[in-house]
Amino acid sequence: MDLIFSPTFPILGAIFIFAAIVRGFSGFGFTLVALPLSALFVPVIELVPVFMLIDLLGNIQLLPKVKHHVNWRWVSKVFIPCLAFTPVGLILLKSVNQDAIILIISAFIFASALMIYKGFQYQSEPRFAPYLLGSLAGVMNGAASMSGPPVGTHALASPVEPHIARAGLIAFFVLADSSAFVSASIAGLVNRDVIWHTAVLLPSSMLGGYVGSKLFERFGREKFKPVTIALLIVIAIFSAGRVLL
Repeated sequence: MDLIFSPTFPILGAIFIFAAIVRGFSGFGFTLVALPLSALFVPVIELVPVFMLIDLLGNIQLLPKVKHHVNWRWVSKVFIPCLAFTPVGLILLKSVNQDAIILIISAFIFASALMIYKGFQYQSEPRFAPYLLGSLAGVMNGAASMSGPPVGTHALASPVEPHIARAGLIAFFVLADSSAFVSASIAGLVNRDVIWHTAVLLPSSMLGGYVGSKLFERFGREKFKPVTIALLIVIAIFSAGRVLL
């Protein structure tokens, strides 16, 4: 509760609006943007369940508008292996140096974004890529709470229209965030402060999600891929920079 009345709380609200605009436009990236920016002002360990819950509610906000475009078969191919391999990431988190994990993940994100930027795209529906990238998303989720980049990369490489790719990402994160929040609740990480912080910060997220969705409606067809590629590259550089600098 003290956080709500602190001078940094309006800053958090602004961060959440910006992160939600990114999610509203690209279909993912809320936590990847909000967490490192929030860490500049507050210890974020107490906010991790808040990120989970707000990201879940934000994607639920976006889902009704895109549900008719969701290819649930595509979503299941990445979500099921992600769910199955998240425990592997948790094991790595306990046995491998965290900085090394972050650097490996950052290198993967950067290389994937560069490949997409250079024009790589599946020529037909891939047989194994969704399972491999979904599994990698699970490992990254368990090791560093970063399941978004592999699934985002898979969406960008798929030969589908931007609104189809974005809809699939939103649906994936509704499922992924739901499972993550249930796990956090079982682990006892959800308490009264989490509910209060979520309730107060949720309007910022809803506003950002609305703005991001409107931006996608206006510019998504032309700007979806370059903006999402730029997001992945910035995430990779920022994550690696936090380790190396």
